[in-house]
Amino acid sequence: TITGKMTVDEVGLRFYDLVMENAPQEVKNMFTSERTLQAKAFANLLNQVVVNADDPHAIYTKLKGLAPMHLEKGVSKDHLPIMGSALFKLLESILEDHWSDKIKAAWDWIWTWMGNVMAQTLEECGNNLSVVTQSWDLANDNCPDEQLGVMLFDVLFEMAPNLRSVFSKPREVLSLKFCEMMGTLVSFQNKLGDSEEIEQMEWLGLRHIKYGAKREHVDVLGQVLLTTMERAVGEEGWTEEMCNAWTSLWTSTCDK
Repeated sequence: TITGKMTVDEVGLRFYDLVMENAPQEVKNMFTSERTLQAKAFANLLNQVVVNADDPHAIYTKLKGLAPMHLEKGVSKDHLPIMGSALFKLLESILEDHWSDKIKAAWDWIWTWMGNVMAQTLEECGNNLSVVTQSWDLANDNCPDEQLGVMLFDVLFEMAPNLRSVFSKPREVLSLKFCEMMGTLVSFQNKLGDSEEIEQMEWLGLRHIKYGAKREHVDVLGQVLLTTMERAVGEEGWTEEMCNAWTSLWTSTCDK
């Protein structure tokens, strides 16, 4: 009904304006992208919610993927009522006479659920960022210079010797590349969903496809990464919380 009256982009622009109209300055400062770009992001999210209304897991995955970027910008659960208020004003203004108690109740239910998911994922993301950074620092203290990359190289061919044909460059070169890759992964942990991170991951993906990498290699490399971090941190220091945080980071990155 909404897209029958306005295009998706127009809905995004209206939503953006309603947010800006009522938001305090600290919230306005979070929106650093140009108006049309930010509006498009809003519109795409709303469209995803509608398209996947019968698939809560898809919506959850989308919201979880946005949490690192939102956390970096300073978004907290306290800001969610501002977004909710703008959403309901948007729906009521577009639907006009079609706006009913039944429709309001349906959107109220899904927004309440989304708000709980966003609050939860923001908290989990904050915890994971701290854990990933802490374990990364420990790993580098224990394995200075390129030693961490060398360890990942050795673990890779220990766990998946069949991948030697994909990673055929000299050990010294690959070890340095692996170390850089891990550093990039850590540096992007609070930018998942950001355009720069997505562009970088897409470029790396296309580059590795050229070298013969396949989708099934992603899970193998994830296990290699976890094993390498566990060995670098040390069995006594490595925790289940660290394992979960790195697994979440790897999964979120590869989902892009």
